[in-house]
Amino acid sequence: MMVMLSQPGGHTISGLAEYFDVHERTIRRTLDTISQAGYFLHEYRGRYYMDKEANAQRVKFDVSELLSFTREEIWRLKAMFEKNVPSNHSYDYLLSKIFGAIGLNNSAAKVIENHAYRLVETIRQGIALQRQLKVTTFSWGSANRCLNDVVLEPIAFALDHTRVWCYLPYLKSNVLVRLSDLDQITLTEADMAHKKEHRTGFIDVFGASGFETYPVTIHVNLRAR
Repeated sequence: MMVMLSQPGGHTISGLAEYFDVHERTIRRTLDTISQAGYFLHEYRGRYYMDKEANAQRVKFDVSELLSFTREEIWRLKAMFEKNVPSNHSYDYLLSKIFGAIGLNNSAAKVIENHAYRLVETIRQGIALQRQLKVTTFSWGSANRCLNDVVLEPIAFALDHTRVWCYLPYLKSNVLVRLSDLDQITLTEADMAHKKEHRTGFIDVFGASGFETYPVTIHVNLRAR
């Protein structure tokens, strides 16, 4: 968390809670602990960040040095994971956490295939600037059903950076969109017009998504145990 707080712009409490998968109260207690330990922690418009220069003078080290890699080390780390672990949701989530903690602005490029990086970067800009995106071709549901020149409002990436929560004015609903369903995204000059309707849902361990949670009981056999 200290590494993330030392990144430019800082992070919100809700964003940190979602990233570490804990309650917001836990994040607040952790922030209090960091402050009580003597680190300079600031808040601006709901975003918390650490004063790296002040902390370096007080504690005699740069917090960002706790976790840092050269580009060659990043490449080797990624290659090591790809060699030994098959790609799946948990694997992509782990890589996302590693490269996110390093503080790379192009961390998504390390998690997903290179051909999708431009899509991710455009979507990231749309989220940051709160602007609508225009998709030349949007494959909805299956390859046999496509929508052309669709306007969407990106809300937030899923943890694996291969899907993104969006609001589609055409459907008047929030959906979880796969990057593979999108083609030729353009960042428009139009501001988001449906922010009050924005909502992100849940993704379970099997990759299914929705906006409601239900209690589930799973029975396993001896082999599964």
